[in-house]
Amino acid sequence: MRDSPHLDLVRMTAVTLTIALVAAACDVPLGAPDVPDEVVAPSTVGVITDLAQQDDGVLATLDDGSTVLLPIGARDLIAGPEIGRLLIVGEGGPAESTEGVWYAALRALPSGCFDLPVNGEVRGERMALSVGFSLPLSDTWSETETRFVNSPPVGFCLDESGAVVRP
Repeated sequence: MRDSPHLDLVRMTAVTLTIALVAAACDVPLGAPDVPDEVVAPSTVGVITDLAQQDDGVLATLDDGSTVLLPIGARDLIAGPEIGRLLIVGEGGPAESTEGVWYAALRALPSGCFDLPVNGEVRGERMALSVGFSLPLSDTWSETETRFVNSPPVGFCLDESGAVVRP
């Protein structure tokens, strides 16, 4: 037996209302990477001045003279290390790799800031990021908005110390 046109209209209306309710209940745009509940602070942040390949990974020298080893198997979150990029390194959290170490190497924009193409949420004096780590807000941070989640990701401008300057 065939359904009546009235019953088809009722079903279509119910499906449409369900989709609308689900979409309205979500505060994260479809496909946008959200910020995890737990994030970790990086252990090292600095601009790369030299790179040396070693048997156990890449040794990066930073602008303050310190060095950090990016072991083979470290998880690359954004881009590979290159001289002049801002390197952010840490361990644990949602970004943990088989070696325990994760890193992000950010390129400088012509404006002078380092581009971090992720979503984020202000938590106290730090920006928790969708990649699983947090960074301090700079002294010049002046945004009143506290949640920055979109698809594609909002992205943030960082200074050379790794502080978040602006979205």
